[in-house]
Amino acid sequence: MARKHGFFRPHVAGLSGIYSTTLIEGGGGWTPAVLFANGEKGGWWEPFRISTLAQSSDGTGAVSADADPVGYLRDLSPNGRNAVQATAGNRMLFRPSVYNGLGGIEGAVAGKQLVAASVFDSSFNTAISLYGVVKRPTTSSTKIWASHTGARLYAGITGVSTPTINTSATSDTQITTVKADDEVALISFRYDGATKKLRAIGPERQTANDEAATGVINFSGGSLTIGDLSSGSFDWDGQICAILVVNEALSDNEDYLTCKYYRDLFDLSPDIIVCCDGNSLTYGTGASDPATESYPAQLAALQPGWTVKNFGAPSNTTAQRATAAPTEIDTYYGDGRPKNVAVLWEITNDLYFGGVVADAITRYVSWCQGRQAAGYSVVAATVLPRSDAGTPGSFEADRQTANTYIRANWASFADALADVAADTRIGDAGDELDTTYYNADKVHLNATGYGVVAGIIQTAVLSL
Repeated sequence: MARKHGFFRPHVAGLSGIYSTTLIEGGGGWTPAVLFANGEKGGWWEPFRISTLAQSSDGTGAVSADADPVGYLRDLSPNGRNAVQATAGNRMLFRPSVYNGLGGIEGAVAGKQLVAASVFDSSFNTAISLYGVVKRPTTSSTKIWASHTGARLYAGITGVSTPTINTSATSDTQITTVKADDEVALISFRYDGATKKLRAIGPERQTANDEAATGVINFSGGSLTIGDLSSGSFDWDGQICAILVVNEALSDNEDYLTCKYYRDLFDLSPDIIVCCDGNSLTYGTGASDPATESYPAQLAALQPGWTVKNFGAPSNTTAQRATAAPTEIDTYYGDGRPKNVAVLWEITNDLYFGGVVADAITRYVSWCQGRQAAGYSVVAATVLPRSDAGTPGSFEADRQTANTYIRANWASFADALADVAADTRIGDAGDELDTTYYNADKVHLNATGYGVVAGIIQTAVLSL
């Protein structure tokens, strides 16, 4: 019988204490309880729920304060795979506020671990999905948040900012890596016997990597270790908020719902992200304080609910920003957000450094289309005047040609237009001489001018 993936509000017995007995859920009412509806194996542990924790391995002794020992972590799945630690000195520690007011557990030093017995069997060899919400540690060594001793299935954060899944086993040794620079990340790993899919999702950044498997993950049965691995120096000094493992390679829809559940609980996806890319005009050169007066900074002030990123690079051309995009702006795309927006503003340096206008337009269009292919809604922008030292004599005519093309054709390579050059305060030839809006260098704007741009960009983004 297939699982039903509609939204509902299940009741899980025993979730009392500081939480309601009704399960806290992500948006829409869906919870991972659905994943165990047909007797699936695995477990579902959420140490951010203080009522699922106890100090002793028999489930007694309330956990309530920072650094209280945790010797028991209840499994919320029907399988009853509670994670325990009988040795007092090896118990993990409770931390009441890991992220956004939700707590978790911490290894702190080597040897701290909880063990859930008989979680794995051979059914996990060719089908497994593994999820965890973790806060990164502060040191650079490999860290473990969940492991199977025999097959050494584990996930952690290497070098402070790189979540890693290692599925080292008899017939398969594979390390898959993606980056998430956020302090807290949701790690998602799925394996169907042929392909391994890893994602790391943070409040601002989401990255992914899919790889072909070189064999099977060799599970012959065993426990799940949370925290320090029993062999090797794999201690975890980060913090763990949630772990979920099931003996199926979840579908894309199930993966989406699972990730959404945790994203919503931990607020890991802002409503909208706006990635502003370009040259020094995006960076904010000409303003007294680019960090607060650039157009991206002023856009963020206009829309406090948005995450606005500034990728402006002084002196860069369109080709340079396009080359940087896959490892910079594209890594911030997140499929859980209602809007992922890329504001792409250049061409001026392409023309300044001798580019032929037709080629400059082609490069700009390609840059925009590349970000659309990466999933972004693209805001195209027109070119402002300049007359700084070294500006080619053909610049103004070429600028007009480029702007005419963008205005006529933007819908074929972008999703909205920010026609900054149509604003009579900053967009006409000669406006660059007006120090009300421009810096004295005759190319960059000042804080007032960048404020004009921010308002135009805001209108374009809101139109999406």
